[in-house]
Amino acid sequence: MKINTEEIHQPRLDPFTFPSETTLRFTLLIISVISASLFIYSTLYWRHLETQGGLEPIYNLARTCLSQDVPAPSVSKLNELTTVGDAFAQCSQFLEKEFRNAAWFSLGGVGILLCVASLLYSLFPILMIWKEGLISLNKHADMEDIVVYLQHLCQEMGIHTPIFLQKSTSRAIGGRAFGALGRYYVVLPTGLLTLFDKNRDTFRAVMLHELSHLRNKDVNKTYFSVAISCAFVIVALIPFAISLFGNSGAERFQAIWRVIALVLLVYLTLAAVVRSREFYADVRASTYSGSQALSSLLELSLIHI
Repeated sequence: MKINTEEIHQPRLDPFTFPSETTLRFTLLIISVISASLFIYSTLYWRHLETQGGLEPIYNLARTCLSQDVPAPSVSKLNELTTVGDAFAQCSQFLEKEFRNAAWFSLGGVGILLCVASLLYSLFPILMIWKEGLISLNKHADMEDIVVYLQHLCQEMGIHTPIFLQKSTSRAIGGRAFGALGRYYVVLPTGLLTLFDKNRDTFRAVMLHELSHLRNKDVNKTYFSVAISCAFVIVALIPFAISLFGNSGAERFQAIWRVIALVLLVYLTLAAVVRSREFYADVRASTYSGSQALSSLLELSLIHI
């Protein structure tokens, strides 16, 4: 007796039901950079006071406030509690002022960091287009079929059509999605464009991956992550490195190993954002028809890792 068996297809779980790991890691990166910056700017403030000779008086005043000989008030004389509080408040008033100044200095440094990061984020697309000599596909009459195909692909994925750019100096078959402030671009190297006629399936798979970055809305997160990391180096690490000149070896070591740990945290979190972004783009691309070639591309990329 022959038994007919039917292949049972299990329903696929939706990985996009909850916020992606890219969002979580992006949030962790922002927190890491701000926390590291607060530590560095606080260190810079107190180091500046030390070089100006103003730190030792603060230490002496703190020791005086904590060791001042004030008699304990009796229970029957409650007004003596106010006397003790006033004495300590007068002694520590200068200390509170210095701590407030250190806090405002650190917050001001973080404000500058975010401003520089925002500026870099907004300039990245312009700099990338200028540096790599990218040209819009719409300026090429022989690219009309490719542009129409890409527009239909964007409609299929439910996204606004980005600006498609050609990188004529590259024979690579991998694209790149970037942009800022709601204006997005997708780069197609010459090597990828040649696949449109030679291997349409591979061309579609690559474009599904790149357009999935727009569908996942991870472009802004990724490039702001890069921008704030660069800003962290420019406005926090470089001033901190300059401040180390002239210090003793022991003091320099104590400051450096803490900052190195913070830098590693920022770097690893940034790498996690980029890696998660690519993973979710692959998952998104695999949900569309005609993405079978994506599996072979992934296998090839794994071989070269």
